[in-house]
Amino acid sequence: KRSEGRDHIFPIHHPWSFKSVRKYVKNAIWLLPDMDSTGNWYKPGQISLEKDLILPYVPNVDLCDANCLSENSSKRTTLLFFRGRLKRNAGGKVRAKLGAELSSAKDVIITEGTAGDEGKLAAQKGMRRSMFCLCPAGDTPSSARLFDAIVSG
Repeated sequence: KRSEGRDHIFPIHHPWSFKSVRKYVKNAIWLLPDMDSTGNWYKPGQISLEKDLILPYVPNVDLCDANCLSENSSKRTTLLFFRGRLKRNAGGKVRAKLGAELSSAKDVIITEGTAGDEGKLAAQKGMRRSMFCLCPAGDTPSSARLFDAIVSG
């Protein structure tokens, strides 16, 4: 009551987190991956740049340091890379359409992939061999893939 929850910090690092209790902790500081409200993830008044902090996703791939960058720069033979689910949980159609349109394009790799150690390694290799990494929204407005691509060089 003293601070109306303002002295609390909650890591709400996925738009589905804390969904049933958000109305009770809306004055607290939230650590979020994004503030995109287009997917009806957050209700009006729950999130604000005045009180909340945006933190990037923790990358799922290993950091590509200066040595890695110099080793891989000449190996970037793929123009565009995507590995992930082509059909979204939230019903989005962009991934499937991109997959259909780009699957036969030259120097483009679009593959269905899953998480886990093998998937992580395949994604990391693909990103490091590519000039561009496709990062469409997943089951949330933001995508951990964006941060994976940045860390991959």
